[in-house]
Amino acid sequence: MPKPPRSDSMKHLFAILILIAGLVIAPPASAGDLIISRAVLEDVTGALTISDVTGREFKPVGPTLYKGFTDSAYWLRLRVRAPAKGNEVVLFIRQPFLNEIRLYEADAGNPLGWKTRVTGNYYPYSKRDRARNSLGFVVNVATPEATYYLRLKTSTQSQLSVEAVAPDEAEHKDNQLDLLEVFFVTSMLLLLLWAIHSYLLDRLPVVGLFAVHQAVYTLYGIAITGYLAPFIPGGYPQLADWATAIPYCGVSFTTLLFCRELFKPYQPPPVLMRGLNLFLLAFPIELAAMALG
Repeated sequence: MPKPPRSDSMKHLFAILILIAGLVIAPPASAGDLIISRAVLEDVTGALTISDVTGREFKPVGPTLYKGFTDSAYWLRLRVRAPAKGNEVVLFIRQPFLNEIRLYEADAGNPLGWKTRVTGNYYPYSKRDRARNSLGFVVNVATPEATYYLRLKTSTQSQLSVEAVAPDEAEHKDNQLDLLEVFFVTSMLLLLLWAIHSYLLDRLPVVGLFAVHQAVYTLYGIAITGYLAPFIPGGYPQLADWATAIPYCGVSFTTLLFCRELFKPYQPPPVLMRGLNLFLLAFPIELAAMALG
């Protein structure tokens, strides 16, 4: 028996999805990363100045600097070549939850001086070089190559990825992230609405807990990718940390609550259920630790 033909609306839907996917994955027309070399220096005390570090030996590092949770500050030395067209270059930085990243660049009017700028989630969104959820700086590379220093100090995970790209490529990267965030939030909200509707119909506790987890997970996804930044008032660094840390901890807590309810019909060993209860105690301990700094 022949299959019924697809409706025109279904064909249009697939065409739109293919078009959006193409926009997300399409490479930009400009060149790629303009960074010639990256090197890192650990500042254990956090007291080194730019004058101290310029004469010290740095260790080569890849595109991502990952040090986890640490009290150290880290200095990243970047050698950047000039773009093929113009002088403007964007130092495109991820992750958006990093507290403070300070840029040092040579002062053309003072050979011994350094100009400095700062960004991070501790600083007002409105004062960023670029009003986007990603962090970064706009610099001018007038010579064939230039050297820049970044100082990273954060109470979050020290996970910094930096590229030097042309402005149009930076815009393309931000647009990709925006589209991916739209896909994520839309799908998560639809799943949340389904869970709420199902719970109102049957009043099953496991479905209600899934709805709670889905709401917290959606908030976590929005926070961890930096999209809460425009709504956090400047001058409240603790609020910036909590906006990411509380959803981060809450996801684990709601996952455990949902799993406990999901396991109950299968009558798991009591030891397993008590173990899950012990894990649940970590959430209030984490909240207390954050409150105490």
